[in-house]
Amino acid sequence: MLVRQLFCGLLLFAVASPATAQLDGFREPIPTHQRGALPDATTGAVTGLNSFGYDLFSQLKASDNALISPLSITTAFGMAYAGAAGGTAHEMERVFGFSSDTHVGLGSLIADLNTERDGREMRIANRVFAQEGLHLKPGFEAINRDSYESPIERLNFYVDTEASREHINDWVEEQTNDRIKDLLPGGSVTQDTRVVLTNAVYLNSLWKHEFLEQSTRDRDFTLGDGSVATASMMHQTDTFRYGEFDGYQMLEMPYAGDDLSMVVILPDEADGLKELVDAYDEERLESDFDSLSHEQVRVAFPKFEYEATMSLKNPLVEMGLTESFSNGADFSNLADGSFAISDVLHKTFIDVSESGTEAAAATAIAIGLTSVLPDPPEPKEFTADQSFLFAIRDNHSDALMFLGQLTDPSSDKVVMSYETTSTVPEPSAWLMAMAALACCTGSRRSS
Repeated sequence: MLVRQLFCGLLLFAVASPATAQLDGFREPIPTHQRGALPDATTGAVTGLNSFGYDLFSQLKASDNALISPLSITTAFGMAYAGAAGGTAHEMERVFGFSSDTHVGLGSLIADLNTERDGREMRIANRVFAQEGLHLKPGFEAINRDSYESPIERLNFYVDTEASREHINDWVEEQTNDRIKDLLPGGSVTQDTRVVLTNAVYLNSLWKHEFLEQSTRDRDFTLGDGSVATASMMHQTDTFRYGEFDGYQMLEMPYAGDDLSMVVILPDEADGLKELVDAYDEERLESDFDSLSHEQVRVAFPKFEYEATMSLKNPLVEMGLTESFSNGADFSNLADGSFAISDVLHKTFIDVSESGTEAAAATAIAIGLTSVLPDPPEPKEFTADQSFLFAIRDNHSDALMFLGQLTDPSSDKVVMSYETTSTVPEPSAWLMAMAALACCTGSRRSS
């Protein structure tokens, strides 16, 4: 009789408010971050990561607030790919764009993003929790150790089931500054658990251009269903990279150091989000992004905070990841035994407010106001008072870290459901991947 084995992968992303020194409401300007060239393997990994992110987001067909992290999901599956073989590995290559260079490429990207920089903190942490006495394949251990900087920690799931679950939750809380508590609920770890893969991503970044709190005021926001609600809208006029395209506008709002930014794609029509999401992809984003020009822009942008939870199993099956969830799954490079993925659970949280870039924004505004310039043209208008698509990208590698849409700034929780007619035979042994991601961008001012 097959031993029922459980394999879990957790993805976390969160942020806390930094205790940044201030002087009379201003911070010292943060210089542009200088980063070295990335290897070709990283470029290839990022191409696959971004393509997967847009394919998945389009597949979700979300009508409410939505947020996924292609970076975190791809990293978790990269760790799982180290244990896959045969057809299971091949379908991961098709869905995620994996290749023989994937582990080196993702490893280089993780190391680069983990580099300490002024004005922001970002941490990507991985860990493999394995059953005491379970013999993991040397290749699996080596790849996770060398590429994903993931140590192997031994737990006794069979004897100390609850203690093991609590220990993993404690690790998650520590990596996310206590933003995520009790990630593994009671019953999610059992005596059959053998391996738990964890990936935690922590981001804390200041805006380059601050939205002054005194400029925030309530105004109408057209929701995804066409009704109107009240949103707290932040306002500022400054120089941004901006572009106008057929049916939509694009605005880049950089974070401190200029190497990360939020890119906002705002449809011209209040009901244009679905058409935009269906038509948008990685190539279009990069083409539009490269064509942006520096303009004076009068920005109105909503404060928002929400979390989203969903199972990614059905959309991944629709995208072609079928064998991984079936009795035919081949994870023979992980350990001896029979494994299959039972589910992929994904949770996200995002918080956008005024205080992301107080120092840099104040300095940039002061320079603009004290410079002697000819009469400027009328600023461009970018008023995000209706549903829009947004992405948080790493401008150095072009990696798509987060991809989301906002349809209701007042909604703080959403369960992202997915309807499918496809069925996958339930395997007799499980490789269970649970992904929980929490992210908070645009840190709040410390009190």
